[in-house]
Amino acid sequence: MLSLDLVTLGKIRSLAGDLWFARGEAYLKQGRVKDLREHQGKLSAIVVGTQDYRVRLWLDGGQVAFSCSCPLGDEGRFCKHCVAVALDWVENGAEQAKSGGSKGQSSGDDLRSFLEQQEKQQLIDIVLLEASENRRFRDRLTVEAARSNSSGVDLKVFRQSISAALRTGGVDYYSMGSYARGVHQVIESVAELLNDGHSEAVVKLTEFALGKVAKAIGQVDDSDGYMGEILAELQELHHSACEQADEDPLALATRLFEWEFTSDWDIFSGAAATYAEVLGSAGLDQYRLLAEAEWAEVPALGPQSPTWLTSGPQHDEEGVSGYLKRSRITSIMETLAQQAGDCEALVAIKRRDLSRPYSYLQIAEIYRNSREHDKALEWAEQGVRLFSVADSRLSDFLADEYHRRGRHAEAMALVWAEFIQTPGLETYQKLQVNALQMSDNLQIVVTENEGTPKLSGATNAARRTNRRQTKVRRTSQENSEWLQWREKALAHLRAVIDKEKLAVKPAKSPWFRQREVDHSQLVEIFLWEKKYEEAWQEATAGGCADYLLLRLADATAKDDPERALPVYKELIAPTLGQTNNAAYDEAIKLLRKLRQVMTALDRRAEFDDYLVALRVEYKRKRNFIKLLDSIWK
Repeated sequence: MLSLDLVTLGKIRSLAGDLWFARGEAYLKQGRVKDLREHQGKLSAIVVGTQDYRVRLWLDGGQVAFSCSCPLGDEGRFCKHCVAVALDWVENGAEQAKSGGSKGQSSGDDLRSFLEQQEKQQLIDIVLLEASENRRFRDRLTVEAARSNSSGVDLKVFRQSISAALRTGGVDYYSMGSYARGVHQVIESVAELLNDGHSEAVVKLTEFALGKVAKAIGQVDDSDGYMGEILAELQELHHSACEQADEDPLALATRLFEWEFTSDWDIFSGAAATYAEVLGSAGLDQYRLLAEAEWAEVPALGPQSPTWLTSGPQHDEEGVSGYLKRSRITSIMETLAQQAGDCEALVAIKRRDLSRPYSYLQIAEIYRNSREHDKALEWAEQGVRLFSVADSRLSDFLADEYHRRGRHAEAMALVWAEFIQTPGLETYQKLQVNALQMSDNLQIVVTENEGTPKLSGATNAARRTNRRQTKVRRTSQENSEWLQWREKALAHLRAVIDKEKLAVKPAKSPWFRQREVDHSQLVEIFLWEKKYEEAWQEATAGGCADYLLLRLADATAKDDPERALPVYKELIAPTLGQTNNAAYDEAIKLLRKLRQVMTALDRRAEFDDYLVALRVEYKRKRNFIKLLDSIWK
């Protein structure tokens, strides 16, 4: 029997959390737990939800273990169905067990006793009757019979079982969990063949199943990712079977390459690395030969020839787009180069596509990881120079490399150009980080042999001894440097805002909503800097987005409730103008904040009058009124 000491209300709550505990408790009260049974220390039950879910509870190493067939249960979480069953056991089942009338124990024992007393033919009839009405049970029996066939594994039966499990008719989001469990059950039966020593059969069956899964994915609602798990399980089983089977490495390499090169679902992606030991040198040579033949057909692309990216993929005779073919063969070639540990081979692959700034970044990173910093710098500079619209990741890489070499002014020029191109909080923050590296005490040089950053003119011992003094000097210098860049950045932002305001023209039609130009960017920056007075000034002078105004009010409500009060009050009406419970919840939050600031201003009576007026004005919004009543009744 499951230990009653371990299944307690406290333990159930700790496993589930307050939310799922409350929902499970509600399920129990609604009578959704059916057929609760305890057998040999394991609880099982059916919980009626969107569909019937199978729940099991047992002990594992002194801890409560569990499973549920719902999506949350599949993720290994103690869901509301598990809570309902555990609570039913604690409140009802365990008490009946103590009195000798267990909800599951006696019925389970009685059933076993009944079956043991039956004649063999009668048991066969019972099983066959169930099989005639339960397709999944029938398929399972058929597979078991094929597995134990004395003349060898009947692959036809297994293929029929796989095909039946992967039929997609009528599989929607709600039935997807049950569908996936049926597929997993068939995979388990195939895995048992591997335990019986039928590795060659498992290789064939897993590849057959992968083909069926690849076709089924596009025909079911797999929003929760069940098919991804099935694909991973099949590929893992295939690899294990190949390790045991006496597969022809050339034939295996050919099949794996075909899968990786043509699959729409990354089946056997990275096979050259995953199957390296299985393929051996002969198989890898075959794999490389096939890859290089396809790679030879891939044209080189430069900065002036990105048409294949912008015009859309064109499908070839085999129905595979040129874009996907290029992407897959590139990935395959990269895996082969990484397997060989050849830096220059990897760069050569990346050089086949130089149509984007990101390609230059990838090459620069390869060289940096190989500690070839001069080559990394060369490629990063080339990428920034060749493209009018820079990739921020490439610019960041180059700025870091300039800082590393002590070329801070060049780094700042790059970051400033990015700020000019896309002014806002993110680039403003980046500008600050880079400006803080311009102190003379942070000049970085590279040692000749390792490329390890060191402070110029200081030994490690001196660095440790003077760390605190250096930090103090550095702070004052950094602040001075950053303040100059800060003023420059803010002046540019204000100029951009003024220019946008001048460019705004009156709307040609009353139904056309003109884009508003406000000071949101400045308010957001000052909020990040916690310069609240400056943020208020900008919000007052030029306006800002409501969410920023609310953040500003929240940040200053304690010290300046007078300013926060009108913000909370003015946001309540438009929030209640929406007709949904989420808006009502947000309005209640605003009212709590309003109550707090009005209480601080000794205006609580005025707030109470305001609530009365709200009840009158929004009396038709019953859900909102209930929320009000539940808080201030």
